[in-house]
Amino acid sequence: MDLIVKNLTHVYGKGTPFERQALQPINLHIPTRSFTAIIGQTGSGKSTLVQHFNGLLRPTTGEVHVGKTVITNNRKQNLRELRRKVGLVFQYPEYQLFEETVEKDIQYGPLNFDLPEDLIRARVKDAMKLVDLDYEVFKDLSPFALSGGQKRRVALAGVLVLQPQVLVLDEPTAGLDPHGKKEILQRLYRMHQQEDWTTILVTHNMEDAARYADQIIVMKDGGVYLQGTPAEVFQQGAAIQEVGLDLPDITQFILQLNEKLDQPLPTNIFTMEQLEQELMKRRKVAKR
Repeated sequence: MDLIVKNLTHVYGKGTPFERQALQPINLHIPTRSFTAIIGQTGSGKSTLVQHFNGLLRPTTGEVHVGKTVITNNRKQNLRELRRKVGLVFQYPEYQLFEETVEKDIQYGPLNFDLPEDLIRARVKDAMKLVDLDYEVFKDLSPFALSGGQKRRVALAGVLVLQPQVLVLDEPTAGLDPHGKKEILQRLYRMHQQEDWTTILVTHNMEDAARYADQIIVMKDGGVYLQGTPAEVFQQGAAIQEVGLDLPDITQFILQLNEKLDQPLPTNIFTMEQLEQELMKRRKVAKR
């Protein structure tokens, strides 16, 4: 499902002494089944932007096209069906857990959409399988008795149970330890590929943006500052640093290494595995 943003602006507290322009006119195209990372400093407008994708926020001006649905500033517009198709996972989603058992928490959303009980139970099982939580083991446990990573997976299952076509992840690994962050993101990326989602990741982590995204959107002062593939964006090191961000560690390493090499390494390498493969390939060529 494509997302097209046309001349979108958003003003908080419009007409009050606290009025603040959060988004400048934004125009974007996020293709169906793509994985898009949105990066930028705190206050750059990342979260405000993505909350328009399921109508949680309405445009002050402009439009957001999600498939055939057009979100405008018309408050009377019914976006109930859209919110089944666009799942939004906030920072610290486990803080939104409130039911007495894992199963009840995950099925809360489908119950609000009046789905049949048998279908809800089947979907809960499917969602728990996606996040690697055994239904029989976890269904009757209190979500508050789980580890941080398990709570995060329960909260994620509560979004996936609605079987969204678009998944918006706003800092989904915030507060997790490095192992937990890696596990959640790798799982989400596998699901993105398996389920053919359109996935949007808001993150401060340049390594995650480079590793997983097809395209990166860099935001500054409520507007789009840069946009392109990871290679295209991170080749613009001066521009990235100008907005207070750093290049991925591996990109910085390659740039330093290239200063000493006669044949520079490509700068579209974003994992150690890719770097090792490139070095091994060069080694084989040199031995011939």
